[in-house]
Amino acid sequence: MNITPSQIKLMLNAGAYDLTGKGVRIAVLDTGASPNHPMLRNKIKEAYSVINEDVYDKVGHSTAVMSILAGNKTKTPYGVFEGIAPDAELISIKVFNRANGSGSFGDFINGAKLAVKKGADLIVYAGGGAPSNGNAPQDKYVNKLAEQYRVMTIAAAGNEGAEQGINSPASAFNSICVGGVNSNGILSGFSNSGPVLNYIKPDIVGYAGDDYEKILMAVNGWLDIDKNNYEALHGSSFAVPQIAGLMALSLEHARRKLNRDEWEFIFSDGYQGFPKNNDYGWGLPDFRKWMDAEVKLL
Repeated sequence: MNITPSQIKLMLNAGAYDLTGKGVRIAVLDTGASPNHPMLRNKIKEAYSVINEDVYDKVGHSTAVMSILAGNKTKTPYGVFEGIAPDAELISIKVFNRANGSGSFGDFINGAKLAVKKGADLIVYAGGGAPSNGNAPQDKYVNKLAEQYRVMTIAAAGNEGAEQGINSPASAFNSICVGGVNSNGILSGFSNSGPVLNYIKPDIVGYAGDDYEKILMAVNGWLDIDKNNYEALHGSSFAVPQIAGLMALSLEHARRKLNRDEWEFIFSDGYQGFPKNNDYGWGLPDFRKWMDAEVKLL
């Protein structure tokens, strides 16, 4: 069974308000840019690489993440797809190489520094690395970005199915750590769980699929797939842009950046039914409840 970005948008109630992410700048630290893919045409406002490669996506991961986050409304062989925040401005920063889609945490930190310099309101990091206790250099930098600039990093919990094994930098206290569930709201078997030290992670979950369910999304350069194609994939990576997209809608409405405590308030009021825990965080968001919480906050 496959689900589409447009179905996810409906399930999260992301289209309940006249919000599109307009004016919000999101830096995506990933495998590079695919500016000619129909879902991303005219979407990527700036593209950079902090590694010794060109800016283009030769792997496909970044294309998939960006299409879910802010993809154009596009007719595909599988129906009409549209990203969560289609008017958000994307800054592509390549931190993963084309050989195997890997990179270093030094590359992440350099990419995050560049993101702030270029005026990013949010940073999306849907990759990941080894589990951390929250004190690694990249975790500390994520905390600094949130505290000094109110720039939140939305990052993937990881796909190892590990208990007490949140991947860095999602393990940072000030990160927005995203786990994954299937379309029935059941935790994906591969989604990592917390805690990290004495705090709960993940913070929230999005749709990530499971062994029997995948998400259809744009790809470009993924293995031997033809240019401008679509593929069904699963993983907590693809839950990250869903949450980042909702956060972009929130920032458009708020007209200012929000700090970590304010996001926690919104998540806690906008969840779908259970208290925060180390498997689901605050659970799947309902954007209508999320916006009710934001109105209270502002």
